[in-house]
Amino acid sequence: MNELLSVIELTGAIPGIFFSLIFLNRKNGGLSSKFLGLGLFFYSIILLSIYLGRIDVFAYSPKLHVFSNVSISISWPFFYLYVGCITNEIPSVGKKHLIHTLPFFLYLLLFIIPMFFRADSTLFFAASGVFSFLISAAYTSRIIVFLQRFIRKSNNYFTEDDAVKVLWLKTSVMLWLIVIVIQTLFIPFKGFADNLPYVGDIHAVIINLTSVVWIYIFAYFAITHPDLFESSKKVVDALSDDDPEEKDKYQIPEGYEDFIEKRLKDTIENERPYLNDQLTLPDLADSINVPPYLLSRYINKMFKKNFVTYINDLRIDTVKEKLMDTRTKDISILEIAFQSGFRTKSAFNNYFRKSQGMTPSEFRKKAKSSSRS
Repeated sequence: MNELLSVIELTGAIPGIFFSLIFLNRKNGGLSSKFLGLGLFFYSIILLSIYLGRIDVFAYSPKLHVFSNVSISISWPFFYLYVGCITNEIPSVGKKHLIHTLPFFLYLLLFIIPMFFRADSTLFFAASGVFSFLISAAYTSRIIVFLQRFIRKSNNYFTEDDAVKVLWLKTSVMLWLIVIVIQTLFIPFKGFADNLPYVGDIHAVIINLTSVVWIYIFAYFAITHPDLFESSKKVVDALSDDDPEEKDKYQIPEGYEDFIEKRLKDTIENERPYLNDQLTLPDLADSINVPPYLLSRYINKMFKKNFVTYINDLRIDTVKEKLMDTRTKDISILEIAFQSGFRTKSAFNNYFRKSQGMTPSEFRKKAKSSSRS
């Protein structure tokens, strides 16, 4: 079992450190990328130190776990600052954020320094675990709040795929919160469980494997979706003037509706901006010289739908026209979807089926039958 645990820990530690170096050296990543890199680095150090203990580089003991857990007090504040930056919950980082070094210094004073002056103690080991749990739980909870607020602010302006990606990140963080709760609840029973066949080993495998998987999930998300939050933040910022508590939801200045209607109609018909799969509400508002929050209200009032639904309906209409056109019979449905502004196959298929009550293939087949008759 030790061999299996060693493989798991090494599989997480080495790639984790590698990922951290990628983020630390990313030129266009900004401060958030540095925070993520530092968080991953210190988090990976936990796994690396325990691995080195298993192969007898260090003495493998509760003291090693107490020492390695200091990384939790460092890594989680960095993860917190990373998510705070990308969701714009922390617009800028200043001296006041030095308070997030407090968990590290507390852990240092309460556990690392005293550890050198006392023998192994089950109670001491348990206390360090509880402290680490409280740090992880506190920061994880705040991260979830940040993501939830961001989702709520941007909900009407996310594409379906983007919403899924953010929810995926939020879910991974929530799952990690559950894991650290289980880990902490296990601490008081560790001595008893270690005397039972396989119980302690199975617990160790689950915790270590979860830690490794979590590293890959977090790093994968940050690498593959670097612009997701950036584009969505622009929407949130653009709508910052829209305060529903102070203004009626559909209040538009008198006489301004006709102006928006004409500009929007001309732009949609002549420029067809919805064919751009990166189109955002601020982009469209800028093209017709209208404040984003007023355009959002106009679309809600006149079309009874939010911005994303409005744009996707225009894209669906374009897809339907091409599917019914005999000149496009040799073009694949997926290619038509991409030409019409959809970014992914899954988003297109889901939205088409939801709005039309049939699959794109069924629609094309029905269109062909109608043209023959």
